[in-house]
Amino acid sequence: MIFKIENLGIIEKAEIDLNKDLILLCGHNNTGKSYLAKSRHFI
Repeated sequence: MIFKIENLGIIEKAEIDLNKDLILLCGHNNTGKSYLAKSRHFI
């Protein structure tokens, strides 16, 4: 399943393939990693 997000906090657009066994979110501070990780729980 492909999880798509638009306009969530600082994130303009993102896609994650949830069929993968491991998903890593890497990046600098204040780039929206936590928004993306927490939004996954609302599926």
